Amino acid sequence: MQPERFSASAPRPSSAPAGLSAGNRLADLGPFTLYASYITRGDERQSLDGIRASVEATGQVTKRTTATRVIGGMIVGGAPGAIVGAIARKRQDERELYVHVEGPDFYWVESIDPKLGAEARQFAAEIHTAARWDW
Repeated sequence: MQPERFSASAPRPSSAPAGLSAGNRLADLGPFTLYASYITRGDERQSLDGIRASVEATGQVTKRTTATRVIGGMIVGGAPGAIVGAIARKRQDERELYVHVEGPDFYWVESIDPKLGAEARQFAAEIHTAARWDW
């Protein structure tokens, strides 16, 4: 049996999944808390009607050679140590991750730890899923 699919133009289901009510807490991410019929950010609270969420990732992880590693390698192991020190590069994480939550009369953007990329995307999907139900 194929799962029922919903599109933006499809009618919302008339009842929530078994065991859920409008005030159930569904998920947390950074300053956001998602409930079955609304979302909060700190003290702010918004309905899920017409809400959308997205995740934006920018930047990259880079590696660079540092003089400290080359000189340290040279002191410890001479010329071969300098080569090893040059190969042992320093890692720089310049990534940024933002979660956008948009409704008919509000727009929230929050910076999230870039290591939480999968969790942020799951959170956005949960917002979309919760917004489909008529409470």
